[in-house]
Amino acid sequence: MKHLLLLFLFMWVVPLFAQSEQLPSPRGKYVRFLLCHDGTTYAATGGGVCISHDHGIHWAFSNSGLASLDTKSLARIGDTVFVSTDENVFRTTNGGQSWEPCGAELQGFYCKHILAHNGILFVGTYLRGIWRSTDRGNSWQHVSDGFPVDYAYYLSAHGDYVFASTYLQGCYRSSDNGEHWESCNTGLTETTGISIYAFGNRLFMSTLSGSLFTSDDDGAHWTASSGLPSIKAFCSWQDTLYAASFGQGIYYSTDNGSNWSHPATIPNATSLWSIAVDESTVYLGLDNGTVATSDHIGSNGHICDMAPFNATIGGLAFWGNRLIATSHGSNLFYTDNLGENWTGGNVGTVEIRSILVHNNTVLVGTDMLGAFRSTNGGGSFSAVNNGLSTNWIQCFAATDSQIYAGSGNAGVFVSTNDGQSWQSAGLPGFEIRSMAASARGLYAATDHGLYFLPIGSNSWQGIGGEEVGEQPTAVAHIHDSLWVGTRDRGLFYYDETGDRWGSCPGYENEPIRCVLASEQGFVVAGLEHGRWAQINLSNASASALGNLDINYPILTVAEGPDSQLYFGTPVGIFRCPPFENVGISVCGQTTTSHIAPNPCHGQTVVSVPDGGAEISIINSIGKTIANYQTCDGICNINELAAGIYLVRIKSKQGTEVHQLIVGGRR
Repeated sequence: MKHLLLLFLFMWVVPLFAQSEQLPSPRGKYVRFLLCHDGTTYAATGGGVCISHDHGIHWAFSNSGLASLDTKSLARIGDTVFVSTDENVFRTTNGGQSWEPCGAELQGFYCKHILAHNGILFVGTYLRGIWRSTDRGNSWQHVSDGFPVDYAYYLSAHGDYVFASTYLQGCYRSSDNGEHWESCNTGLTETTGISIYAFGNRLFMSTLSGSLFTSDDDGAHWTASSGLPSIKAFCSWQDTLYAASFGQGIYYSTDNGSNWSHPATIPNATSLWSIAVDESTVYLGLDNGTVATSDHIGSNGHICDMAPFNATIGGLAFWGNRLIATSHGSNLFYTDNLGENWTGGNVGTVEIRSILVHNNTVLVGTDMLGAFRSTNGGGSFSAVNNGLSTNWIQCFAATDSQIYAGSGNAGVFVSTNDGQSWQSAGLPGFEIRSMAASARGLYAATDHGLYFLPIGSNSWQGIGGEEVGEQPTAVAHIHDSLWVGTRDRGLFYYDETGDRWGSCPGYENEPIRCVLASEQGFVVAGLEHGRWAQINLSNASASALGNLDINYPILTVAEGPDSQLYFGTPVGIFRCPPFENVGISVCGQTTTSHIAPNPCHGQTVVSVPDGGAEISIINSIGKTIANYQTCDGICNINELAAGIYLVRIKSKQGTEVHQLIVGGRR
């Protein structure tokens, strides 16, 4: 396998078809936020945004345009509704029928909570501070002067103040629309805030341990309160303040929180994550991913008929025959029978960002609790954060004797005792998106580009500059070749033996979410819109393009003990066999476009049955030499020199790539 990279001078992409199946997937959880506006109720869940137009009687998911279904919070300005996700902020101006991303400044950021105050939007992020928009999300400005906090958990506003409750560092406030921030923790005996809410002239802040604090002077001083256990969220209607308890259901107060009433609990509706109210109904978001409703005094409650949804799967790994799935927003699961039964794991947080199985050890990385370790296949975990200077572990890589952990904000860490303790391995302050180990050293895809740490060295080297660019997203290594996926430039490879870089024709400008290198001799790259590419190293003259027939990106891919491919997506887990030979089969829809004649002699016609399409001609070294557009489904291609080309056709049916052979002139 060592010298199989032929620089792909005659590589072509063939859309193929194989039988894929969606496995019974772990159910998603948590309704994290509720918003009522103009007769419509929006629910931000682990499966996207669910909407009701009849006070909770009927619900339907409305996710068109959302790149992430791990939705966090909601806000509105006028008739524009905004939703924060773990990848960006999105907005709708048509009642949720479709969504569009807001400004590019927040692309790829974990946007925890969004607040609309006096026509201005504020977003609290994980690891990236607080951001502000004065033009309804078209553009964003970083406003974190005096806010040295990794985790902005919840935002609120009262008068001239904007408040942020944080994880580990208490409460902060700004009196100048976020330009400057100051700590306001006097009287707070607990520094991990959950929800913060202003009602009347009083500020309420709940904490992780279940305590409640109030302030009557805009956060200058706090007083411990009593009578409310584990409050996740507040809302209000006229002179009534409502509180959602995780474990005890709904509470309400008509005297500004001095006294609280606790109506009879609604059956199966006590573990609340969110709450909202309109003129007739109180809405309760539950931890199991459903909504309950009641009247204004908490009576006549019932569970709404909301369709279940699958968890967003961001990590997959096998421990023997056990499949372990980590999710964005719904915790961790494992199955011993490929999804017929799932068992929920317990890692202490809902966001599991990464997973590694190494020897008998399972390691997972979380967004705010660091790393956890299991030696019984995910049945139980213990925290292993000794030596880590960060709580966000985003990726892992391993050699025979070392395990590396890549963080979201503090570089790389290494363990020589199977993940039980760590020490820094460099790149402090970098976001490490993916890592791959080889016999030569460690490769890391970061927010500053691609880096390499040679064996025995303490100095990282920037590599692949002009070829890869500044946005590598995923790396994988097999034998003497490194494979690099990027956010906006497609898939690249590096031949270590010849010190040569190359790109994979047919995937230019494609966002790559994940890359897998298989010892069976192929590489798989996860693309957008449920598509995946397989490059067979034993036949470097061709690759194959598969499709899971979903409109969401492939977030992760793993190889099972059955030699099949397992794909994690925002809508669950899919399984598909790899291609044995280029030209046999692919998961997804059938090819619809047609090129004739092919082979040709410089002139041919591309036919697209469903009309409009963008057509690109790519030569044998991967360069796009011509672009065409057709509205009527017919495109005449003229004056091509003899050679082998790719014809990439983007239509509403998806993307197809065909090989075109042009012979000499007659």
